[in-house]
Amino acid sequence: MNIPKIYAETIEGEIFDDGEPRAKMHYFYLDGEAEEINGYDICAGNIHALSMAMNQNIFEALIIFWDGSKKGCKVWSYYDRDIKRMRGYVWLQNDETVAPFISRALDRSEVINTSYTVDKEGKIHFLHEKRTK
Repeated sequence: MNIPKIYAETIEGEIFDDGEPRAKMHYFYLDGEAEEINGYDICAGNIHALSMAMNQNIFEALIIFWDGSKKGCKVWSYYDRDIKRMRGYVWLQNDETVAPFISRALDRSEVINTSYTVDKEGKIHFLHEKRTK
């Protein structure tokens, strides 16, 4: 499956190993409830997440915490002119604590059409038609 996965890293550098190749997502941070659950804001991504993060957009992904628990999340990826590179935030689905940031992100970014949704429990639901903004 070509599902973007975000791997939450602990302060000790632990990441859940599901056997899928991944790399640290520099300048991408867990925020809100995702950071609170994990206790740290650093993350890594699989090839699909890394690829989607290279464009200024918002996309759904599956966040996997160090203990293997999974939740649905949204990733906001944008170009930061000050540091001249892509950066972003990872938010859990329906996280009300980051609602103002999500609103700002929606105003500045394109929402990527996907053929699936990831609910807040991390279950993947495939759609028959693509979503539009």
